[in-house]
Order: sequence, then structure tokens, then C-alpha cells
Amino acid sequence: MLMINGVEQTQGAPFRTSGSKAMCPALINMPEKYKIVQDPVNGPIKVGHRLIGLLDTKEIQRLRQIKQLGMVYMVFPGAQHTRFEHSLGSMHLAGLMANNLGVEDKEAVMAAALLHDVGHPPFSHTFEEIIEKKTGLDHQEAGYRLITGKSPMEDSSIPDILIRKGFDPQRIAKLATGNDKSLEGRIVSGTIDCDELDYLRRDAYFCGTTLGIVDHMRVLESILADSDIYIEDKGVPAVEELLVARMMMYRTVYWHKTARIAQNMLGIAVTANNAIDSRIFTKSDHDLLSLLRKDPAGSRMVDAVLSRILYKPILKIPYKEETVKELREILEEQVELGKVIIDVMPPEDFVGSDRIKDQLRVKIGKKFIPLNQVSALSRSLEQSFSSRSILVTSQKSVSEKVSKIINSVLPQSSLSS
Repeated sequence: MLMINGVEQTQGAPFRTSGSKAMCPALINMPEKYKIVQDPVNGPIKVGHRLIGLLDTKEIQRLRQIKQLGMVYMVFPGAQHTRFEHSLGSMHLAGLMANNLGVEDKEAVMAAALLHDVGHPPFSHTFEEIIEKKTGLDHQEAGYRLITGKSPMEDSSIPDILIRKGFDPQRIAKLATGNDKSLEGRIVSGTIDCDELDYLRRDAYFCGTTLGIVDHMRVLESILADSDIYIEDKGVPAVEELLVARMMMYRTVYWHKTARIAQNMLGIAVTANNAIDSRIFTKSDHDLLSLLRKDPAGSRMVDAVLSRILYKPILKIPYKEETVKELREILEEQVELGKVIIDVMPPEDFVGSDRIKDQLRVKIGKKFIPLNQVSALSRSLEQSFSSRSILVTSQKSVSEKVSKIINSVLPQSSLSS
């Protein structure tokens, strides 16, 4: 039987291929079963029979209950989309990229793209650093163990499904977690990859902003490959558009001040909770909130955040490492733990070319030159990402005290800058 838009078709009935060209069933030796999933961002997504089993695993289905953007919905109410639909979109775009670049094992790349976020804890990246300190696992390592069935993820259903469908779990795990530097791996995690081409457009769509909307087909038509992805000189404008969209989404959406405050408040409760262990990588957003509510202090923090009773901004000044250290020392000494937050935006660990993604090779004549040496816009965006600020927020009950402490410690020139 053949599935067309979710409807089974008999082998003797006429049908259309995914390329929309009418074909006679007699010319097809083995009709493929597949499902069509309607995606608001990418349109109809075809899920072939080798991938349907993965889609139905409990590990992938869990992603329906993990918000893609964590606490960003506190500012952009439409940001209720999940890691599940992003994984579907990434799988779809991985297939398009593999086709354009002539990759033979397209379905392995698509399987890896579908699984690339399977290890995300509740609320995605929001509490990842805290959870890594508690469990020793980040989402990449957790994903690797879920895909391969390694401890402590021995009960994962993914490895058996992969093997039954003819995939090598070890290879898929490496592709999915950025540990394979082949062309196939670069499609999933590279300077231009299916992950970013989906999340920028998807996040912009659900947040109701045009800042992340890029012409992904123009980007896909601009890329070429040998052992890695590169572009020719004429493709630079398409990639610059992608870089600008990325910078604007980070500045405007991902690092929005209010969303960061909500995230950091809940982070206090996550840090204080001693019941969080490696099982968190099998839990949902709701599960984590329920766990935090079991502790009185955690419950109060959850209620405050969900009621949008957020900490009050006290100070925002340009970033200096010594200023952050000085503020942390004096405020931690004089203010009750958990009632004041010192945040740095962009985060201090957001550095390097891997983060900026400006090392894409540009082919000019017979030479390959890094994008940041070809594009002045790329260099200016790198400077923009490195421009940081310090934001101090506090519980309303101690806001005056925090303001007085800051005024007594920092020179007026710093406070007014």
C-alpha cells in the first residue's frame, strides 16, 4: 500500500511522486510508504518509511512537550512551538541540502537531522548549563547516548528502530551531535546547516517578527561542496542575509531582557533542586515545573514567573569582566541568596568563530578564502556579537538596597555610561 497525504493507495491506482510528476505504477518496482506532515513553515513534509518508525518513538514524541525557545513566550506569546516540529523541519531541509549537494546516503542525514535535538532537557537551552553541572551531560552527549542506547539511556527505543531500518546507530549519533566532520555531518551541524535554516525562520514565524525570515531556497542554491560546504563569490549576499537574520534574532528575541529575567529566576529554583538527575532528559517542560513545585521555595519562584511577577531591572551598563566580579562579590555578600541576579548579554561563553559562524569558505577563482575576509558585513556582525552589557535585576523587596550598594561601589561614570 502507498500513503498519499495520509491516505493509503493501492498499487494499481495512479499516483504522483514527491516531485509532482505523474507516473505509472507499473514503472515502480517497490512503492514506498510514506506520510505527509503539514508544516506551517516548510509546507508539506514527506516522511519516508525508514523514518516513520523514528518519528513514533517516545523519545521523539517527548519533544512535542519541549518548548523550542524556553521562556521567550513570556515576551512573544506566539513562541509556543516545540522541538518536535523543528526536528521535522530540520529533517526536511537536510533532505533538500543532501539532494543539492549530491549526497548519496540522504536518508542517514535526514535521520540524524530528525534526531539532532532528541537530547534536549526541558525548556531546551534555558537551563542546560545548570543541568549539565548536575548530571555531567549536555544535550549533545545526552542525545548521543539516547541514539546509541548507552548508559544511562539503556532503555531508549531509538537504537533498535535504527538497526531495523538499516541504519548504524553509532554513525547516526555522530552525525546528529556534530561529531562527524564529513559533508554529511556538516549538513546537520556546520557553518550553513539544516538546523539553523529551520530555526531562524520557524522562530521568527511564531514570534511574529520578520527579522529571521531568510530566503532559504536562495541560500541552498548558493552552496556547493567538496568535503565541506562552500560558496562561490556570487553567493556571498545570500549568506550575508542569513548572518544578519541570525544576529537580529539573537539580539531581539533570544536574548530579550525580559525573557532572560524569567529564565534566570527559574534557574535559581533549578539550581537549588537536588532531585534533578539524568532522568531529566526523558522529562517534559511540565514535568520540570512539577518537580520544582515540590520544594516550597521552588514553588514560589515558579508561581512568580508564571504570573509574570518578575525581578526589577536595576542597572544596565557596558560589560567589563572586573565589574562583573566586583558586583558579584559585594552583592552576594550583602543581599540574600537568590534575590538578585547579575546577567551578561550576550552570554560570556558566546565567543569564537564556531558561535559566529563566519568561517564559511568562499571560492574566488581557484582560492578558498574565509567569509570574514571577504565580507565587511560579516566582520561588523562579529563586532556586534562581542558588544556585551551587564544587567542587574532583583526582587522588588530588595531593589532599593541593591541600588544603594551599586551606587556605593561603582563610580558614577560607569553608572551613566
